Amino acid sequence: NAEEILPFMDKCLPILDEMGLSYVFSDGGWSAVGPDLMQARTIALVKLLVFGGAAVFALVMTVWLFIGRKKREYAIYRALGMPKRGASLRLYVPFLALGIVAAIIGSIAARVFSLRQMAAASAQAAEAGEKITVHTPAGSLLYVVGAAGFLLLLAMLAWFEILLIRRKSILELLGGDGGRQ
Repeated sequence: NAEEILPFMDKCLPILDEMGLSYVFSDGGWSAVGPDLMQARTIALVKLLVFGGAAVFALVMTVWLFIGRKKREYAIYRALGMPKRGASLRLYVPFLALGIVAAIIGSIAARVFSLRQMAAASAQAAEAGEKITVHTPAGSLLYVVGAAGFLLLLAMLAWFEILLIRRKSILELLGGDGGRQ
């Protein structure tokens, strides 16, 4: 394990010196990999936070553009006597149907992209005379979990927007002042 080489050397080499034993490492440069590994991990975490924040912002904007902009539709349904639940579902169900399609297409596209990237990296390593093995224990499950998380967040944001719309009067939603008698 590249992360354990330097701590091992710090702990064990003085003991070997005290014993009068000599040592030779033929690790091929693995002792220098530990700091690079930590830097790569930090960069990956920063990327995850930035892209995650951008994804949440995109979802919020999508919900606002699709559902928030249909306040008048909701108000018309309510003015015609439709119950709040029925009017809410008229906004919610089509939005979730589009979200499901988007999650499926996005997951398939992500899977194809990552497989192509792994194939390109393997081909590049083979050209250099190296053999690499890519171990992906999660496999397709990762994409399914990602799509499910996307849908769950999308559903929660959409329902929250609908709850905000439901709290307003029909006149407010239609553009009237709603507060004056």
